[in-house]
Amino acid sequence: MVVFLCPVCNDSLRKNCVETHFRRCRGCTAVSCMDCHKEFDKSSFKTHTSCITESEKYDKLHASVKKSGSTKQELWTSAVRNAIRSCNIQDNFIQKVLKDLESCSNLPYKKPKFENFLKSKYYRICPTKITLIWNLLNDHYQRQSNEKTEPLAEPKNKRFRADAVSPESLDLNGSVAGLQPPNSSPNFSIKKAIRQSVKECDGPIPFSELRSKLYSLYLASVPPTSTTKTKKQFKQSLLSILSSGKYGQYSPTDGLVYSSKSPIHEALEKNERETDKNSQTPVCDLDESVVEQPALGMSQLALDIVNENGKRIRLTKLRKQLLSRYTTMRGGAGKLPTEEKLQRRLDKVLTSGRLLILSDDCKYVMLKDQ
Repeated sequence: MVVFLCPVCNDSLRKNCVETHFRRCRGCTAVSCMDCHKEFDKSSFKTHTSCITESEKYDKLHASVKKSGSTKQELWTSAVRNAIRSCNIQDNFIQKVLKDLESCSNLPYKKPKFENFLKSKYYRICPTKITLIWNLLNDHYQRQSNEKTEPLAEPKNKRFRADAVSPESLDLNGSVAGLQPPNSSPNFSIKKAIRQSVKECDGPIPFSELRSKLYSLYLASVPPTSTTKTKKQFKQSLLSILSSGKYGQYSPTDGLVYSSKSPIHEALEKNERETDKNSQTPVCDLDESVVEQPALGMSQLALDIVNENGKRIRLTKLRKQLLSRYTTMRGGAGKLPTEEKLQRRLDKVLTSGRLLILSDDCKYVMLKDQ
């Protein structure tokens, strides 16, 4: 805010009170600015809209940097004055409005606020004239700002040196954070992130923790201008990738994500492939000779148990019956799978969703077509 000082009565005046003080104070022909001590007469004091601050006046060493808001306001004010002086408009009302705007020190530089300012100052002004005034001032401001801020020319054939960057600045995709090589886009690789997150943990990681961690990394890698996935969409993408089993194994019963390269899962997959080959044979009666019965696959055995129990059975009950069936069918011959291995194989069958599915509360197992 600019404050003037009267040399006759030594009165401090705001800018809106200077013109009244000229008529009231006898012998006052000029006023001086309280900050820069420059004198202004009756016609020139209106052009003095801003002045130096106290920090610029008394602490010049630390007051060299200006705020971006004040710089933009100064550019807008100077552009408005230059546009008003250079324009040639025949409308008397618009000429009067432009003359009044020339003396405004804090004129809004955004269109909605500028329109509200003119509507409140001139309540009978029509919207077409407001648009005409705004276009006139804004076009001149854009030309003036483009002349002052010329883009810097980038050198041609600029090479991207990835070896000159520290390993800490690399993200999950192997690209440099903040710097991208030419013709590349900062895409987020969810598959690599899953594998790295599971590898960092010594054991299995909860699915909720993995989802929140990967979603925060995904939001950090997406540019502000592009659209992002919601949490629900990201969860569906994560589940679809985990269902393949290449980058991690998800167990819906305990809600944990296991590493896809663990020895347990490799043994389970091997046993599943071997038993699936023999699953095409018909189911034999359990009371018959155990040695002559072919081995049944986990999916076929679980399907038979669910059918026997009315196409719907509790998950805990299904686990117990599977363990007893395996014990009865093997008859102690060979090494029996542990309860943990059977649970992992059952989780794999339920995750695939080809024959059996879990209920919404994850307590019951039922047929897929039910």
